[in-house]
Amino acid sequence: MQLLIAFSFCLVIMILLWIWQRRSGRADWVDVAWAALIGLQAIAWAIVADGAAEKRILVVLLAGTWSFRLTLHLARRLAQESSEDGRYQAMREHFGHRQ
Repeated sequence: MQLLIAFSFCLVIMILLWIWQRRSGRADWVDVAWAALIGLQAIAWAIVADGAAEKRILVVLLAGTWSFRLTLHLARRLAQESSEDGRYQAMREHFGHRQ
């Protein structure tokens, strides 16, 4: 059941981001969401998981720190840019409005 809840949470966030990017033309913010969601998932699973507390704390520290740093870096970088990342621009050119 926990896995279904986690999947549903991520699915809702990503659908909302997809709707937002269709209006804004900035699909590159999905990178920020992925980084944040991976860290949140690691922290949540470490909290509810069975097993040695030391290992779960290590997961929280490593995955949480990595995710926070990457999320912050990406958010700062994207907030300063006025146009979408080139990778996503290339995908838009290739796929057109079928996304």
